[in-house]
Amino acid sequence: MKIKKLVRLLIGFLIIGAMTFGAYRYFKSVSEKEEEGAYSVPKKSENEESESAPLPVKVSTAKIGEIVMKLKTIGEVEAVKIVKIKADLKGDIKRLNVDEGEHVKEGDVLVELDDREYRLRFEEAEVNRLEKLSRFYVQNQFGEVSSNLKDEDVSKVVQKKRDYEKALELWKEGLISEKDLEKAKRDYELSIIEKGEKRDDVLSASTGFSQADIAYKQAKINLEKTKIRAPFYGVITDIKVKEGQSVNMGEELMTLVNIDRLRIRAKILESEVGRVVVGRRALLKFSSYPGKSFFGRVKSISPIIDPNDKTCNVFIELENPGGFIKPGMHCEVFIDSEIYKGRLIVPRESILVRGGRKLCFVVEGDLAKWRYVDTGLEDDENVEILSGVSEGEKVITEGHFTLAHDAKIKIIE
Repeated sequence: MKIKKLVRLLIGFLIIGAMTFGAYRYFKSVSEKEEEGAYSVPKKSENEESESAPLPVKVSTAKIGEIVMKLKTIGEVEAVKIVKIKADLKGDIKRLNVDEGEHVKEGDVLVELDDREYRLRFEEAEVNRLEKLSRFYVQNQFGEVSSNLKDEDVSKVVQKKRDYEKALELWKEGLISEKDLEKAKRDYELSIIEKGEKRDDVLSASTGFSQADIAYKQAKINLEKTKIRAPFYGVITDIKVKEGQSVNMGEELMTLVNIDRLRIRAKILESEVGRVVVGRRALLKFSSYPGKSFFGRVKSISPIIDPNDKTCNVFIELENPGGFIKPGMHCEVFIDSEIYKGRLIVPRESILVRGGRKLCFVVEGDLAKWRYVDTGLEDDENVEILSGVSEGEKVITEGHFTLAHDAKIKIIE
């Protein structure tokens, strides 16, 4: 028992000695570091001693301008100039000169039909015309035309002319029938023939030259129709035929469309038609071109309201020189309706709401000043200021969400 007590006592002395030695070493170390300045109060850095750096912001100027209210709807793109190219004659396609999507000029030959039959008919008509022309020439030069007209009968022709002119006026006023007008005209023409003034016309008809000349001209037109040409500048699409194919008169061959200028068909509610004005600007946004805006003008307003959905068609013209927009595309349409001029406006981005009140930051020197404002009308871009900001003052539009009153700022472009 005595031995155990001695051991415990010895262990206790060792523990106390160790703790005493550790405390001695700790305080000695602290003393040495204090002498070396290791625990001295750190000095502030140059940045901490200097004032805080100004915050970068973007600004805009409060100015007198317009508040433009817009009507929003959707629209579909249509081509202004589009035509179905059809065959005017029956025949076989000898040559197809265009491909899908090809640009062509006015007058370019798109399709050539086999013209052998039509060329033969033209040559026959030309020969027949020359024969009848020769007969007409001989009779005109050497033939005799009987006329029993006396000098005093000239006045009869003049009277018939006056009767016809008077009848024409009465017919225009609805006082005589068309049959009476035709009779007066026929009497006048017969008096001219009797007098001999239409001798060549009568002779031409009697010799068959007039009919031959008409047949010749028709054959010439048909021959020309074997070459099917583009009626205007545009792009070829929807080709339905190929070389060697037989086509009938009136059969559709392809489509020609010009997309340099397009039309947007937009539907406006009956209750809002009165807000649309011809000539007003329209903003157009297409899902195919996110972030890009296109502009057109209201060209016309339909006089008819659709009884099914109570909407009215409004047509907007859009210049499309780059060909980006295609017929058939859909778009969002924003039509300028009411325009309020002479308003003090600032960008929408400059207006903040804190504590349920509207405010904006105004630049004064290099400081941002917190101003409560009263606002009026608003559109997609601007807000009307009724009080709180004056014309010409600069308001902060970017970098102001975390600003405090009198914060230092730096304006960036």
